[in-house]
Amino acid sequence: MYELFVLSELMEGPKSGYRLREIMETTLGPNRKISFGVLYPLLNKLAEAGYIVIENPEDRKKRSITITAAGESHFKELMKEPIPRNAHTDDLYLIRLDAMQHVDVATQLQILAGYKEEQLQILSSTKATLNDFSQTERKADHLYAERILKLRQLKTETTIDWIRDYESELKE
Repeated sequence: MYELFVLSELMEGPKSGYRLREIMETTLGPNRKISFGVLYPLLNKLAEAGYIVIENPEDRKKRSITITAAGESHFKELMKEPIPRNAHTDDLYLIRLDAMQHVDVATQLQILAGYKEEQLQILSSTKATLNDFSQTERKADHLYAERILKLRQLKTETTIDWIRDYESELKE
């Protein structure tokens, strides 16, 4: 997940590790903290693979990270890989949405279609659970769970509308 993010940010130009971390935390949200203990080993791994070059690695103030041609190619491959359904699915979509300007429109539409499908599945599941709750005789037992599900439904419907608007813009 972070590999794709790092490569996508470097597609825009050289960055420091500090700046990469700052942008990543902004993209993933205010409650997500990325430690340098995670970031720098990843940067070293990407450098060893030939995807990035770390200039001035010993000087924290002058250290600069740049993507290579191999890194750009790897980035484009990662953007086309299917996104697994797990605890990081939404984060992966946020990272891809943030990086879409670096791929062709067909790939952008493919990413949006996958995200929309994911959101439609969440919406369907949420509505089914809300329907189950409405059928139970002990509705008071599910009052708070029902409110949370209604919030999820509203968020998901808003996301689906946003995706449809974005798809329309790309098709124009």
